[in-house]
Amino acid sequence: MIQPPAPAVILMVWLGAMGLYGCQSLHAGTPTTAEGLEPGQRPPDFLLQDLAGTSHALSQYRGQIVVLHFWATWCPYCRAEIPKLVNAHQQWGSSGVTVLAVSVDQRREQLVDFVKTAKLPYAVAADGDLAESLARRYRIGPIPTTFIIGRDGLIAAALIGSSDIHGAIEQVLAAPVAPQT
Repeated sequence: MIQPPAPAVILMVWLGAMGLYGCQSLHAGTPTTAEGLEPGQRPPDFLLQDLAGTSHALSQYRGQIVVLHFWATWCPYCRAEIPKLVNAHQQWGSSGVTVLAVSVDQRREQLVDFVKTAKLPYAVAADGDLAESLARRYRIGPIPTTFIIGRDGLIAAALIGSSDIHGAIEQVLAAPVAPQT
């Protein structure tokens, strides 16, 4: 009789796959303007309000690079990404790179306290504050998940887990700027 794999084996295989998949950006061959969540596609537009009360629409950032980061305060991997996001904000903010972090925390007050204590310099929004969950629209599974959206409004990289956010941003900064459509 064949026994199913133990839960620990399944978890190890899943984590191994996430490590291989999550640390690499996904590059598409020929960019398309179809709406979607893969590199080369145009992600769904959104309108959100950050914890400071400022509104952000993805469409308002055309011509800039957007680092759209989904995370939670309770996630140790997400917390490990924070210094990368702070550095990206500080290093490239004046060069047209905007960091927008969307928290999937269930308790807003916990998020507000964390952001205040950590003194996060970039925009943070609570997914629970939105009329329609942005995490659901972007089909977020594992966190952290980060989308690097290029100046043309297309996804340049989709990163899951601990990732080379800086490398992905540098690739987009180094790419020629295509005319906007």
